[in-house]
Amino acid sequence: MDDAVADTVGRGEPATDRPLPNIPNQTDDVSYLQPDFNPASLTVPKLRNVLATHEVAYATARTKKDLVRLFEANIAPRVAATVRAMAKVQRTDEGIIDA
Repeated sequence: MDDAVADTVGRGEPATDRPLPNIPNQTDDVSYLQPDFNPASLTVPKLRNVLATHEVAYATARTKKDLVRLFEANIAPRVAATVRAMAKVQRTDEGIIDA
């Protein structure tokens, strides 16, 4: 097993029934949450951004291939749960203060 994917092994496989940390909002680019999304289509900076946003460590990833593997191991299995969680979010005025 290569080092990039080994980062996730100690914590076990991500639970597919749990959404990703930091649920995106409806204005974020969430194209990577499509069911048949190909993470190799992202640039290296975008892959790093997606991984960091969802708290996936990528320090040992040396190549784009390593980043794609991390995406496939940590992001892809939790896409359905994340999309369901996004659908449950409701807009409110709570916390909004007129100045």
